[in-house]
Amino acid sequence: MKKLPYILIIFLFFSCSFFNKENKTLNVIMQNDVLGYIENDTAIEGFQYEIIKIFADSFGYKINIITYENIENSIKLINRHKADILASALPTTLSMKEKLEFSVPLYTTKLVLVQKKREKKERKFLAKNISDLEEKTIYISENSPYIKQLENIILDSGIEFLIVKRKQSVEKFAEQVANGKIEYFATNEMIAKYLNSINSELDYSVALGLNQFMAWGIDKKNHKTNEELNIFLENFVKTEKYREIYRKYFS
Repeated sequence: MKKLPYILIIFLFFSCSFFNKENKTLNVIMQNDVLGYIENDTAIEGFQYEIIKIFADSFGYKINIITYENIENSIKLINRHKADILASALPTTLSMKEKLEFSVPLYTTKLVLVQKKREKKERKFLAKNISDLEEKTIYISENSPYIKQLENIILDSGIEFLIVKRKQSVEKFAEQVANGKIEYFATNEMIAKYLNSINSELDYSVALGLNQFMAWGIDKKNHKTNEELNIFLENFVKTEKYREIYRKYFS
């Protein structure tokens, strides 16, 4: 029996789902920033938004955006079936898996330290590894899923540093580092790459952890949507369109 080409199989799957599905709204939690979603006068943009929009259009869904407040509240909304998808890149750690069901991964990344680049004569002041953080202060967003991981570094390494949580955007942290108002903040490497594309004064060479799979949170009882989403993501991340979106925000 002759096999159907790979692209044709995906097209048929999407087409059948689109034409057989009743119109439905997806309640999607996203952060209000360039990596989640941002609204301007003419359009809505954002890394997560562009991907979820292609998924929704492929399967005949409308999107209702719920603005992300913090990780715990977002998990509650998903687990209480008040939202369908938490479209924020979340590390699929064991502790997170105890709280939340995940989609298939979108990419891998790791927690990194963001600091200001130094001139050659001042490079001795640049942190080069975790041991250089003894008695230092590291800032992190109070909404970050990485707070626990940062706290575990202290427990596992014995290196003591102060963790300060603030309710502000990664763009604001980056600005404060570049201006010398704060010395360090922690975020994932993908976000650090995006910030570095805006401000080349930032260094993110110090890893604070190993690579982890990043995925979206999903409502475990929404079986049909989850199956559609996982099949879509598994195939979409291999496409040139995904690479185009990826390069737009992270290159």
